[in-house]
Amino acid sequence: MTLIIAMCVYAYTMATTPGPANVIAMSVGHNYGFRNSLPYALGATCGHNTLLAFIGLGLGQFITEGGMFLQILSYGGAAYICYMGYKTATSTTELKITDQDRPKFFQGIFVQWLNPKAWSTSIAGVSAFGIIGDVRLLLIFISIQFIMVFQALALWAFAGSKIANYLSDDKLKYFNWIMGGSLILIALYLITL
Repeated sequence: MTLIIAMCVYAYTMATTPGPANVIAMSVGHNYGFRNSLPYALGATCGHNTLLAFIGLGLGQFITEGGMFLQILSYGGAAYICYMGYKTATSTTELKITDQDRPKFFQGIFVQWLNPKAWSTSIAGVSAFGIIGDVRLLLIFISIQFIMVFQALALWAFAGSKIANYLSDDKLKYFNWIMGGSLILIALYLITL
C-alpha cells in the first residue's frame, strides 16, 4: 500500500508540473475551449502511458544504455516542441475552431513520445519503483499515471479556457506569445539537461 501511495504522489507531482504537454493543453484550452482540448489531452495521456509501458517492459534499459538515441530524441523532441511553441505564439485570438489547426488525439500521442520530460519521468519512475519486468506493478503504475496525467492535462486545458474568458483580444495575443515562448524556452532547457 505504501508503494501505491508513493506512486500516486510521484505521478501527481510529475503530471501537474509545467512541461510541454501541459503548456500545449493550456494553449489548446485557451484557443479552442475546454471540450475541444479533451481529444489532445486523451491522446497525450495515452501517449505517455504507452511510452511508460514500453519503458517498463524493458525498452528503457535498452535506451539508457544507448546514449546516442537519447541525444537524438532530445534534439528531435526539442525541435517539435519549438514548432508547437511557434504554432501557439502565432495562433489567432479568434476562437474559430478549424479541424486542421486544433491539436488532436494523435498529436497528443506524438508530443509525449518526443517530450524529454515524459521520457525522463517515465524512466525515473520505472527505475525508482523497481517496475522493469514486473507486469503487475507496471499495470498498477500505468493505471495511476493514466488518472494523474489526464486530470492534469484537463486541469491545464480548463485553466486555459477560463483565461480566455477574462482577456481581450489584444491580451489574448500576448497570452499566446507567452505560452508559445514558454514552450520554446522549455524545449531549450530540456536539451541542456
